[in-house]
Formats: sequence, structure tokens, C-alpha cells
Amino acid sequence: MSKEDQNEEEKRPENIISAYNDRLKVLRRAQEYSQKGEIPKAVEKYSLYLGTLAAYMKVQEHELKPALFDRKKDMTEMLLISHSYWDLAKAYDRSPRLQKESIRCLNQFVVFSLGFKYQHINAQMIKKALKKIKSADVIVWTDSLIPEKILDFSKERSEKIKTSSLTL
Repeated sequence: MSKEDQNEEEKRPENIISAYNDRLKVLRRAQEYSQKGEIPKAVEKYSLYLGTLAAYMKVQEHELKPALFDRKKDMTEMLLISHSYWDLAKAYDRSPRLQKESIRCLNQFVVFSLGFKYQHINAQMIKKALKKIKSADVIVWTDSLIPEKILDFSKERSEKIKTSSLTL
């Protein structure tokens, strides 16, 4: 750590430094919850991870951007950030009332993807998601969550269920 980094570190509160040092454990937990299908817990941990990074960078979470990071030194961190936003976007996409948040997270995913060495990896994630839509037999929330342009990728014979026809 350079003297500049050390001086900057000393200006941060101890709790922020501690949370920053534990951020990868939090991220790992978020990924574990996501894999188990425990989406609310995964969202909580992803949000904590991104919030910790934002606090460390002295910005709000929605203000995170690649310019805050060293493109070479922090490449892995930015890849993790992009994947966190991708997973959050998928989680938020499950609820019609969180569509705007899903779109915001997708935008952040793109911001943290374009122009980086790992852009190809992230493009593959999008292709995989489109492949699932293309092969889906049933697509839900076609009148609220799923944009019409995305529905164009689905099979003609797939059943498309509108939100208004669902009862909870």
C-alpha cells in the first residue's frame, strides 16, 4: 500500500475499513444464498457488498462507477461488481414493483462491463439468459416485467401469461 493509500485509509472510519476488509466474505455469502434460491437473503448481501464499496469510496451505491477504481489493479473487483449487479437485476426482475430497480441494476451491469477485458464473459451471461427465454414454454408477467422486445426472442408457441391473470 502506498503512502497516499495509507493516508486515505486513515481518514475513513474504522467500521468502514472493517466492512471493506470483510466485503468478499459478504459477497461469497450472497452468491451462496443465490445458488440455494434464497433470493431475499442474497439481495440483502449483494446490497451490503455494494453499499460497503460505496461507503469506502465515499459515494452512494447508485453512484458507483468504474472511474472510482484503478482499471488495472481493481479489474477483479469490477468484474465482481458487474456480476453483483447482474444477480440483483435478476432478483428484482421477479417482482413487478421492482422493475425500475432491476433496470437500474442492468444499467450498472452494462457500465461495469463495456470496455473491460471481461466484457466477453458478461456478454455470454446475457446470451445464456436469452437462450433460456428462447426455449421457455411459459413466460410470466408479459404485460409488466418482460419488455416486448425481449418477448420477440421467445418461441411463438410459448404460453405468455399476463400479470392481470395471476392470482396470489
